[in-house]
Amino acid sequence: MRIAVFTDGLENTRQYHADNGAAITDAAEGLTIGGRPVHVDVLADSMGASVLGRLDETDYAAAVFASNALRHPESDIVTAVRESATEVGRFLSGGRGIVFLHQYREGPIGLRLPNGAWPALRFRSRQPLTPLLDPGRPDHAVLNFPHRIEPDAITSSSEGQLASVLSWMRIESDSAEGFEPLITSAAGDWLVAQSKEVFPWRVALSAIPLDWHRSMPLLRNLLRYAAVGAPQVALWAHGERPSASRYVSPSIRSLPGSVTVAARAEEESLREWLLRREMLHIFEESAAMVTTVGQCTDGGAGFRGIALSFDRGPHATISSISGLAGDSRPELARRFFESLAAISDRAIQQREPYPRRNVITAISYFHREFPTPGLSLSAREFAPGLLAPEEHFFEGMTVTSVLASVQTIIAFNGSDDLRRQAQKELERLADDSAASRFAAFCLSASSGAGEEIPLSAIVGKEDLTSAEAIRVLDWLGFATHIQGLSISTDEAGAVVHRLLSAAESAERNGIWMSLEGSANVVMGVSAALDGRDSQALYPRIGRAVTVLRSHIDGSRVEEGRSVDARVFLALATVESRLPSVLNRLAQELPRSVESRTGETRTGSTIEQSQLANRNVELRNRLRSIEAELQERTPLVRLGTLFAWLLFAAVLTGGVFLAWWTISILPGELAFLSAAVAGGWVYILTGGLRVMDTLHILPNVIGRPLRALPLLGKRSA
Repeated sequence: MRIAVFTDGLENTRQYHADNGAAITDAAEGLTIGGRPVHVDVLADSMGASVLGRLDETDYAAAVFASNALRHPESDIVTAVRESATEVGRFLSGGRGIVFLHQYREGPIGLRLPNGAWPALRFRSRQPLTPLLDPGRPDHAVLNFPHRIEPDAITSSSEGQLASVLSWMRIESDSAEGFEPLITSAAGDWLVAQSKEVFPWRVALSAIPLDWHRSMPLLRNLLRYAAVGAPQVALWAHGERPSASRYVSPSIRSLPGSVTVAARAEEESLREWLLRREMLHIFEESAAMVTTVGQCTDGGAGFRGIALSFDRGPHATISSISGLAGDSRPELARRFFESLAAISDRAIQQREPYPRRNVITAISYFHREFPTPGLSLSAREFAPGLLAPEEHFFEGMTVTSVLASVQTIIAFNGSDDLRRQAQKELERLADDSAASRFAAFCLSASSGAGEEIPLSAIVGKEDLTSAEAIRVLDWLGFATHIQGLSISTDEAGAVVHRLLSAAESAERNGIWMSLEGSANVVMGVSAALDGRDSQALYPRIGRAVTVLRSHIDGSRVEEGRSVDARVFLALATVESRLPSVLNRLAQELPRSVESRTGETRTGSTIEQSQLANRNVELRNRLRSIEAELQERTPLVRLGTLFAWLLFAAVLTGGVFLAWWTISILPGELAFLSAAVAGGWVYILTGGLRVMDTLHILPNVIGRPLRALPLLGKRSA
């Protein structure tokens, strides 16, 4: 695996602490990824500019810009970054990473991110900073792997102009949308920041000249994270060597996202951190798996990943596999609350009932299930303005909007006045649909008291359209997961099967009408997953769960879509009812297996992009030809008729001429008759060949004609 380090020759000449990438090279020594060493190429000036111009075509897994490599506007590197923004964006699109160390400049870096944004990422001058630092995300991989980073461990140089000064710069947080701080100053200035983990690419910014300070542990962590991201698979050892190597070590160790964890006491903090992440863990013995997970995660309560163990089976050639699956809902809650500000800006301020419903119901659920200080907040604390009835109801509301507002009021724990107003709106509309009956029951029920839902009575026996069935599933999920009402799971199984059968005509590849519709279906079905029909119900929403998971893994939270809140909520509800090892394994394995070197990612991305572009070109060309042919069809038919008439005339004239020539030949020249006939046959076949080339000769005649020697083959 290779990493490119870009430096500026002018800065290396002038700056006392500049080392032409030596510190970064030293940090990479001893660093292995996927069982292979990391090689560093230091590229300066024109050589670096040349590589930047085709960075997306190289096999580099990551790129690092050394401190002040972008300081001088006239340098080749600065010019190349500006002119190669598209290539750098493609480089990141391949799942690779870039690290920008301290740059003493006021202008933006000029980085183009793969999501289409071109943020004004920049460093700003500040007063010289002494080492008083706070971790912004203490659980982030950059601060934990392969080295645990304590802020006070980032030492400053004791030589030259740096003295005890850590940095003169800070990251301008206002222009760093999509990034999160990893290390801040005591005053709150961003010093080290990383692009959020929801993106498949990785960009790190450090206002601290880590290479000048030779802060090797943090440098090494940044290099590894930029190249392959956070660890995805852990191979657990119970001695100095991984005992599981007999089974899975060769394949696991070859994955770039893999890590071998020893049993040494000094790695206790690393062991605990790994087990509290969403990732795959491999053990040899089930007893060791249960013991390790329990010791490192408060009896398993803090376990977030999935663990597999391999035990000897009844026969020497058979092994048994057992597993543990941690609760992934805390991670979903963390990601939801991190994205809440972006999601809620439009959803709460605008008077659209469904976006509000999506956000408020998700807040209500996650706040109740995971009341972590500083992480969650109640719906009433979040949006106190929703206390007023006029915020929920307005003149001309349809039943669709009223139903969404009813869910918001109940989830918001609205006052009795709000509930009465909602009841009046339902009565005014006099709608007797199953969804309206469900809403009326939920309004009259005591929230959270465990009152049982008369599901069969509410749904009734009438046939439902696909849209109506999805709305009923929406209310079933709301009543059980948000309001806390109970159902008879055996009764619910039969009713849910019926609702799914009514709605399945709207399903296409896991999408039930829309992404929000899929979330509604998943929430409703998960309410019945505790019953005896759970094994038959889950396969019917399996593809929808996969679609929802893929959405949040690739979602751009800065877009602020309220449907993201709905997706987080749906995934949490299904996880609460069916935390299956196989379900989690299906989520974790693709992330692990798809981890590859930069070469594979880039090659695959470039090849797919080229093929896609070529396919578009060919399709456009085909459409153009088809349109052109349609325009020419009358002319083609007229030309074909003329060609056949001309050929018939030539054939008739040739026959007459040959007959006349033969008839006037004297007896002593009769032998020339064969030559005249042969000439006529040659002219005939030549004419046929011309017609075959023009594609106006029937294939039954053209095929034997093309087989004749000396006549060649028809052009394609």
